[in-house]
Amino acid sequence: MKRLLIASLGLLLLAATPAEVAPVLATEGYYIEEGSDADPAVVSDAVAEARFAGGQLSIVVLADEPPGGATTFSDAVSDLLGTGTVLTVAPETVGFASQGDIWTLDQLNAATDASLDGGSDTEVVARFVATLTGEAVGGENPAGSGGSMWPLLVLLLLGAAVVGFFVWRSSAKRKTAVAERLAGVRATAQAKLDDIANDIIAMEEEVELSENEEAKAYYEQASATYGDALGRAERAQTPDELLALSTQLDEAIWQLDCAEALLDGVPLPAKPKPPAPAPAPPAAERASPAEPIPGTEYVRRTTRRSNPMGSDLTDTLLSMMAMGAMSGRGSPFSWGRASGSSSGRSPVPTRIRGGGRRRRG
Repeated sequence: MKRLLIASLGLLLLAATPAEVAPVLATEGYYIEEGSDADPAVVSDAVAEARFAGGQLSIVVLADEPPGGATTFSDAVSDLLGTGTVLTVAPETVGFASQGDIWTLDQLNAATDASLDGGSDTEVVARFVATLTGEAVGGENPAGSGGSMWPLLVLLLLGAAVVGFFVWRSSAKRKTAVAERLAGVRATAQAKLDDIANDIIAMEEEVELSENEEAKAYYEQASATYGDALGRAERAQTPDELLALSTQLDEAIWQLDCAEALLDGVPLPAKPKPPAPAPAPPAAERASPAEPIPGTEYVRRTTRRSNPMGSDLTDTLLSMMAMGAMSGRGSPFSWGRASGSSSGRSPVPTRIRGGGRRRRG
């Protein structure tokens, strides 16, 4: 009994594990454990056939039955790969696990059921893929179909190439237009940054000479907000980042407007509320200073308002962000960096699994 236990433990230690199999699948597309009777050429062709059909099938053929069966093994490998379909063929069971792939549960169950009658590992693989794709592995037509498939295949490829070209051209034009619009937004934001810097310098003397501590506080806040916005402007690349910059510029200019209002003895302006500023309740009237502060040459600039980017520009950024969300690719607009979502992780694909016990004749 002790010898049998030791021998069984040795077999378990030698058996393939999901951690060993997954890296091979990621590079080769299939894994055949030593001792299996599967034909590598057929298994390789099966993977190629399934992937040519648009799926992400990987195939594992084991020489020994894994703990929990083939479905459990496929599930563990699928966890490591993250996406695609994993088919495991073991001596007693056949099982699959799939996430984020093109095939439905019914299609995979039908393919599995057809494969269970295979008399060898090679036949199990061939039956599974032939049922799943409608094409016999090895280039032969499935039973019941006549004539060559090559003319139809050529037509399909030509059609796909034409459609792909027009889709690519449309996408390229859209990205160029978006890049041009974003460049205009960035130029506008930079101009506003320059205006804010000039106003901060011009107001400094008047604020320092005043005895209004609240005006000084707003002025200091505006200077700090400007410094943060300047750093954000250097990093802003996508519409959502530029919208955040727009909001911060709104804040800085509103703070300058408040400092001006306090110095002039007029009501404070309404604070903008991003992304669409809403009117604030009227502020209380403040008494005018008894005497204007002498010795200052700063002239109020009437072109500055508490919404520097303007509602039209904000609407442009919001619409561009919506375009990115509708495309399902996050924010694909950038300058010289890889596209991708920057607002969070993609949803986890739904896992489907199934399998059965092989039917021996």
